[in-house]
Amino acid sequence: MNTLWLDLLGAEVRYRGREFKTRTIETGAHNPQKLILIHGVGGHAEAYARNMQRLGERFHAIAIDLVWHGLSSKPEFTPEMVPVFSRQVLDIFDDLGVQKGFIEGESLGGWVACWTALHHPERVEKVIGLLRSKLAEPPNLEEIGRFVGCSPFHLSRTFSAETGQTIPQYLRQLRLERAAELLRSGKFNVTEAALEVGYSSLSHFSQAFHEEFGCCPGLYPLRTPTQKNI
Repeated sequence: MNTLWLDLLGAEVRYRGREFKTRTIETGAHNPQKLILIHGVGGHAEAYARNMQRLGERFHAIAIDLVWHGLSSKPEFTPEMVPVFSRQVLDIFDDLGVQKGFIEGESLGGWVACWTALHHPERVEKVIGLLRSKLAEPPNLEEIGRFVGCSPFHLSRTFSAETGQTIPQYLRQLRLERAAELLRSGKFNVTEAALEVGYSSLSHFSQAFHEEFGCCPGLYPLRTPTQKNI
């Protein structure tokens, strides 16, 4: 039977930061790539207890207590919380001596991750979050803008400048990469994979898949080495 203590066996609990005193739970400290994990409102670092060992195999995974949460510092409260949380994330990067890193968040943490990526794009390599978690029913541009806290125009311009793709293009890429992963697993047929990533038209899915990978989805698990892989 798994318990919180077994899930975190081998993890390190410590405090980081210069501007803020942030309690962290860390695994994979030998890995050069840093991944900060941000819990939801009212939560704490232990929200990621079951993920820490697996993430530590690839990243220096750092789950944090946001300020005003858990055992992190409690500065004077302001209703403008998200910019403060974003400063806290950057403060951890500074404490680690790195300029860039990965950020993943759930609920409020996802908001903080997206806000940080939009307002400090030079500090974030990738935000693992909103679009990837909603491939079948992705939010529209206005909904993403409200979630992040900026206008759809600013969101589109910033996203394109940083990724070289529009949001629809990026979403299409994520959907097709996920569909290819499902097909390779052998557990999904073409129709099931298409529906899983939000395609209701099998013909549209097949056309998009062929454009991305150079073969039809039915033959993808049997692709040749000269065909595009993800």
